[in-house]
Amino acid sequence: MSEINGNTHGSGIEAGPSSFTEKEIRGWRNEIDRMIAVVEVEFLSSREISLCRTQFQRAKAWLGEALKEMGTQNLYPNSSNPENKTIERQAEHGEMPPLTFQQYDTQLERVKALRGVIQDQIDAMRPAIENAAYANKVLSSHALIEAKHWLGWELDRIRREQEGGTVLTQMPKSLY
Repeated sequence: MSEINGNTHGSGIEAGPSSFTEKEIRGWRNEIDRMIAVVEVEFLSSREISLCRTQFQRAKAWLGEALKEMGTQNLYPNSSNPENKTIERQAEHGEMPPLTFQQYDTQLERVKALRGVIQDQIDAMRPAIENAAYANKVLSSHALIEAKHWLGWELDRIRREQEGGTVLTQMPKSLY
């Protein structure tokens, strides 16, 4: 578990190798939602950060598919019905205290800290990864691993910027 602001991050869920509960999976989804939120608010924009965020979204979505496989209630019954104008609230969104990296002054420090949080989440999900009967959890874990990879690319982008290379951190408004 990573410790940030005196709080332990990661799902904190101890899962057994042969059974995973809806509560455990929803806990993982909540933790990933916190990662999505923190990169949106506290990280400088870059292609790598954007791709990392996409992988977080994929990880959360695949865990949603795992819930569906378990036969849990469909929380989005109107999502495919164009006749119904209802848009359901996203599940496992904003239910936990926000993750913050404000104690770090630089993008470099924040990226490294987030990579630790991602690894903690992967470790918490490892029993599911090792059980082939849980394919959607494996896909979710792979998306988290890919998010961590994109943060590795972000570290390289930061290094190149520090060495004096020209690196675009935000899209120029003229290109919108």
